[in-house]
Amino acid sequence: MMTLCIFGLGSIGASVGLAHQHAELGDVVWGYDTDPDAVQGALAIGAIDWAAHSIETCASADVILIATPPHAVPEILQRLAPHLRADTVITDVVSVKQPVLEWARQY
Repeated sequence: MMTLCIFGLGSIGASVGLAHQHAELGDVVWGYDTDPDAVQGALAIGAIDWAAHSIETCASADVILIATPPHAVPEILQRLAPHLRADTVITDVVSVKQPVLEWARQY
């Protein structure tokens, strides 16, 4: 069983969560968003199984998907970095790539 944590539960993040849930892989999907309504909405539609209460909590996930606006990425990476395992996979659906790569290298 794998754990997937999705940062950003808007239309893209929630859609990824729903797709993963519908694949019926037996994985656990966590979600984190600063908007409580987005979290409740994702829970209500079954896009996530569990709402993470902090960025750091998500560091123990096997796969982390960042689906936030670009300006939120540096803080997420900075707060995750000290807690990540060496084998954690981080990916994103952020609209810009070069800054995300630079932030990832920095943290």
